[in-house]
Parts: sequence; structure tokens; C-alpha cells
Amino acid sequence: MASWAAVDGFLLGKGFERLGENGYQGELKGSGEGRTQLVFVAKFDAEGDLLDSLVFHSPFAKVGSISAETAIGAAPLMYGVAEFGGHYCLRDSVQIADLSESEIMVPAIFMSKLADALEQKISGADNL
Repeated sequence: MASWAAVDGFLLGKGFERLGENGYQGELKGSGEGRTQLVFVAKFDAEGDLLDSLVFHSPFAKVGSISAETAIGAAPLMYGVAEFGGHYCLRDSVQIADLSESEIMVPAIFMSKLADALEQKISGADNL
């Protein structure tokens, strides 16, 4: 899967909704029974096909509900933390040059479960 058309078809086929020209939103199973978690996927279309990437964000707390230091300290070391849409999110990215379907869904699912666990730990809610 090395084209944007293939990525688009795959994400739409997995129930993601298109957000504008370069983004998608999906709701995946969360970390606990009945919980769900939002995942946003954005296209990063760089000059040169080897740099084209998908960037994943999964929110776990509203900005202002916790400090930036708490958000950064709560996140697993394998993920970055970003402020996105008024929320603190776990952040990850993958290049699409020779991307397989599992290389899209595994990071999205794993990150969404971790973000949901953080949301549950921080607020106890299931709003994101």
C-alpha cells in the first residue's frame, strides 16, 4: 500500500470518516468493556514519496483539565504527546511508502487503547 488512494480506501473501509481533504476520524474499542476511543489520522504529504506519512492522534484529556507536565508524564514513552483540537493526545506516525494494512490499524488500535486507559485514569470518563 504505497499510494494515498489505497490508504483512503482502506481507512474508509474500516469505518473511518473523512475530515476534509487530509484527515480522518474513527472510533475504536477502548481499553475497557463498552468504552470507545477517538482516533484522528492525518495525511502528511511531503515532497518525495518516501516521506509521505500518516499521523495518528488519540485524545485523552482536555487542555486545562490537567497540566502539560501531567499529560507528558502520563504518556507511554513510545508515543509523543501533542495538543490537538483542544485536547492532549497521544501521537504517532508511520510512513506510507510500503505500508501494509496492519501497519495502519495496529498503531491506531494500540494507541487508542492506551489513550483510553489514560482518559479513564485521569478523569474516569469516556468522553473521547
